[in-house]
Amino acid sequence: MQGDAMAAPPRVMLFTDSFPAVGEHEPFIAAEVVELARTLSLVVIPLSRAADGIVPLPSGVELEWGLADHMAGARPRMASLLRSLAGRETYREIAAFGGRAFDPRVIAAVVVRGSRMLRSQSWTRAYLENAGRVVAYSWWSSTAGYGIARAARERGVPSMSRIHGYELYPEQDRLGRIPFQGPGLAGFDGVYSVSKAGADHLRDQYPTLASRIHVAHLGVTAPPAIGGSSTDGVFRIVSCSSCIPIKRVELLASGVAALKREHPSIDFTWTHIGDGPTLASVRAIVSSEAGLAERCLFMGQLPPSEVRSVLAGATFDAFVNVSSSEGLPVTLMEAASSGIPLIATRIGGNPEIVDDSCGRLLPADPTPRDLATVLAQIALLTPDDRAATRAASRDRWATDFSAERNYRAFAELLGSVAAQ
Repeated sequence: MQGDAMAAPPRVMLFTDSFPAVGEHEPFIAAEVVELARTLSLVVIPLSRAADGIVPLPSGVELEWGLADHMAGARPRMASLLRSLAGRETYREIAAFGGRAFDPRVIAAVVVRGSRMLRSQSWTRAYLENAGRVVAYSWWSSTAGYGIARAARERGVPSMSRIHGYELYPEQDRLGRIPFQGPGLAGFDGVYSVSKAGADHLRDQYPTLASRIHVAHLGVTAPPAIGGSSTDGVFRIVSCSSCIPIKRVELLASGVAALKREHPSIDFTWTHIGDGPTLASVRAIVSSEAGLAERCLFMGQLPPSEVRSVLAGATFDAFVNVSSSEGLPVTLMEAASSGIPLIATRIGGNPEIVDDSCGRLLPADPTPRDLATVLAQIALLTPDDRAATRAASRDRWATDFSAERNYRAFAELLGSVAAQ
């Protein structure tokens, strides 16, 4: 029996937001789960119940809904709200907002987030009481993740977390500051940023945590197909993002309009995948430029699997991201895996996947003319240079952003931690 126990695979508790529920991040977590399940004993623990069904998990992967039920329960919710209201840490976080500390919206948001941290902490503490040799792994460094890390530390269980964008950069938080971030991250034994830029940002913000902060890129699987360059003289542009202010799709629309005005010899189309509150403004910009609307296709919001199929199955000559803040967009990885040249702003982790070999980097705050100039540069590449750019884009995916490569390495890391 002792030999069997020693031979058992390392055990990892993977805490997610809603996965295995179908949703925006489902394909990316699913690819990681497949690799983790090859060598680890894996338990997936979502924070919320699935509303529209779940994706199948690999054989042997356990699914634990206890935390989701606890987070949604009326009694735990009320108890944690009262504790958060009475907690000194909550008031320290509110005071850190300075002149905004008396804003009722700030106060309410901090109290609610503190209560989520306390709820996840209380359930995880009980769950890990007799867990043995395990690792607690949170896919998000969210407020609930902070509670998971604290509970793990109380139980002597090592904890690790990924950190992406919205829970990393304060400008991506609706409060303009991320409550509990410093002490919350301090609870993890290892914090793995999906970009080098994110890791550098965290080390600058929290130098005492520098030794715990590392880089672990996400990855995507090989595409179902690989398109080629346009052969009919039409330059095909594609973009994919929610239509919200931080994604600056209006800027992209203005850049496309500038391309039409300043480079009339270039025949092009623009396809955008995504929806949101700024789409009406985007459409208005397109409509205001004579002859532009018929060149533009707005596909609306698509499930992630359909986005992947569109990028892989159609002919596109440039994928564009003009966000003002990013971690390291998975859509850039997906476009690269299909060999599409990449154009992106020089922010966040974008320079880790985009350079002159596989596309072009824009300034962090480009003008429409900047964008038009770069689009024209890609459109006017010779056939040989365009083929080389496409090959470099796919090579960048294969070398640095392959799901199989990256998640296998992360599984080895988790296994070594669990075995200690």
